[in-house]
Amino acid sequence: MRKLLLLCCALSCGVLSAQNWALINPDYKYNYSNDGTDTISNQVFVTHVDTLGVDSFRYELNRIALVCDTCGSGNYSVFIRLDEPQFLGGQVTRSQGVWHLQSGVSYVLIPEASDGTTWLMDTLNSVWATMGPTLVGTPFDALEERRAIQLSTGDSVVIGRDHGILRWPTGHQLIGINGLGVGTTIPEFADFFPYTAGDIVEYSKAYGECVYMDGCHGYSVDYKYTFDTDGIPQDSAVLYSGWMTGHTVGYSQMDAGSPIIYQHGYLNEEATWHAGVQELPWPELLFSYPGQLVRNTHRVSPDDSPAWCVSEHGMDGANRYTIGCRKLKGGYFLFDQYPQPAQDGYLEYYEPVDFCPGGALPDCGVRYSAGIGLEWFIANFVERSERYILNGAVLGGDTIGTITPDDILLGVKDQDMAGQRIFPNPASDHLQLSSVPPGTVCSILNTTGQVLLKHTTFSPAERIDVSSLTPGLYILKMAGIGPLRFVIAR
Repeated sequence: MRKLLLLCCALSCGVLSAQNWALINPDYKYNYSNDGTDTISNQVFVTHVDTLGVDSFRYELNRIALVCDTCGSGNYSVFIRLDEPQFLGGQVTRSQGVWHLQSGVSYVLIPEASDGTTWLMDTLNSVWATMGPTLVGTPFDALEERRAIQLSTGDSVVIGRDHGILRWPTGHQLIGINGLGVGTTIPEFADFFPYTAGDIVEYSKAYGECVYMDGCHGYSVDYKYTFDTDGIPQDSAVLYSGWMTGHTVGYSQMDAGSPIIYQHGYLNEEATWHAGVQELPWPELLFSYPGQLVRNTHRVSPDDSPAWCVSEHGMDGANRYTIGCRKLKGGYFLFDQYPQPAQDGYLEYYEPVDFCPGGALPDCGVRYSAGIGLEWFIANFVERSERYILNGAVLGGDTIGTITPDDILLGVKDQDMAGQRIFPNPASDHLQLSSVPPGTVCSILNTTGQVLLKHTTFSPAERIDVSSLTPGLYILKMAGIGPLRFVIAR
């Protein structure tokens, strides 16, 4: 009875006349860290709003998937609890200035209570709260009224009038708000692919499988893309125009005694490139929040079944924001055809056989870094494997990793054809082309692959002005013709 009277007193008598303490704004996504760093461990936001009455609402909050290594029993070894509430619970009811956090927790917060008001805050564990005075702080470099709620456990909750819950007793600190644009925020999709004209990315990708009685087959691709233009945002992708140079090798082997048949293919032409959906694996992660269960279908999946992984957010050694997921326990993928009901609300998944390589790269998983894009994707399932790895890039003139010269990538050892196509070589202020079809797009690149000049031919014998280029070695690219080296000397 005493607890009930105190709670009623807090609700009816202890509310300040000042209003607008919005602990959770449905328009924002609140980013928290639980380790004192700038790494976002949790993002909390409203997914659905129900109007219960005048100044009374129910907010549904986003939930996460939790991996449990000690749950369940039987033949299954990966356990995931789906739709789990986060540290603030899964549902919030706001009514007349009182906030009740529910679903997995049961907390009562009264942000407008008078200084010294006491109420039962944690109804499950009998934790009492006492409201502190209103002070002025500077979260995110802005003045804001804030209050500390002292708990009977010795801990406290800190709230702000404009930024909501600033600190929670579980060690969670608010470090940023998406939508309000303050503090540490999860980058937008385009922030992972801010490529501009002159940038270069080079990737190696491969897929292979061995099927009983059918032997083994697969392919590998090394390609380099030079951006001629800035990106154009599309639905779940950024589209670029530029020049693609690459080498593809396909193979098949019927049995151990049969020779492997290689099929070589070379690519050297203008092309469009999609950063994201259509080209890169697991781009769905770039729209995820920490702990979200992300679904994707990729070639390594058995029978093309959708695969799942739990999104992880972090920072790399260069302080770039990263999003990816590792293998779950002993295996990387969780597949739709394997989930089995388990006790206590868990889902059990059969553990894929793990043949992931070790070494310098992580043994399995995928990671994207802001400003770079995809860094690596490695996955294996029984006798299938797939990888997609960034070899190197030239971004804003800075080189990351290794960029392969065009002549090596295209298998061209000598440039004897140059003398048959362009002259003089060395050149001074112009190049003369011969036997080139009208309408051919010519691109002149430096030795790092940056496009410096473009020209469209109007006749088989075309003259290109190169007087603006400094002395040095250059590469001329034309669709359907291998790269041609030439020198400018004055």
